[in-house]
Amino acid sequence: MKEIFERIKGDFFSVMAPGFHLLVVFLILGISLAWKDPVAIDIHEVFSPTKEIYSYWPNFIIATFLAYLFGHFLRAIPIQSADKLCKKLFRWVAKLSRPRSALYYSTDFPYHKALTLLLEDLQADGYPKTCFSMPAEHTINTDFKFFKIVLCTESINAFEFTQSLENRVRLFAGMFWSSCLAVIGCLILGGSILLFGHGNWLPIHSFLAVGSLISGILLGSQLPRVRGQEVEYVFLAYLSHLAR
Repeated sequence: MKEIFERIKGDFFSVMAPGFHLLVVFLILGISLAWKDPVAIDIHEVFSPTKEIYSYWPNFIIATFLAYLFGHFLRAIPIQSADKLCKKLFRWVAKLSRPRSALYYSTDFPYHKALTLLLEDLQADGYPKTCFSMPAEHTINTDFKFFKIVLCTESINAFEFTQSLENRVRLFAGMFWSSCLAVIGCLILGGSILLFGHGNWLPIHSFLAVGSLISGILLGSQLPRVRGQEVEYVFLAYLSHLAR
């Protein structure tokens, strides 16, 4: 039962957190766009209709479903797209990282050069060279998938651990995309709302935009690193399995 809960928890948060973030931002933007009083804003008055929502429990199910739907939409975007974009935007992070970690910002998944250095370190510490030889760079992507399949069939505990790391990568990627969409939404809809004369919403829109921007920078700048950690642990688990 605990294993099932852990598996559901990882998938749940990697989908729901970005979806809920996106839902809340666009819900507030939608309310501000429909708000009719351009002069003054009383937050209690704005959200007073939501008291009925609180007392009507099916709306929670609808909100959860929408957040789950938004989250799956973001999850459907290939991680590789977010990874490449983050490498371009946050290449400066590599200068603050360890030499092997810096490779995650300058080389492509699954980081053949970084894995080669990791294997050399292990062999220097006594790992048998006869157990494994590094595959060619042009086949490493297929080999990495093979590593995960072997762990799935031969070492389920190691596989579940690596899956939790993959869920963390998906969480970072999903939050990065939701933050980007939230900032774009705040800029576009916020500008439209100003044109309609609802300028008193500007502080709220600014807060949403700045908060989403900070979230996107913090998580996006670390996406290549956490993806590299996932690859490292899959590789180490596979090497451990071979050395048994």
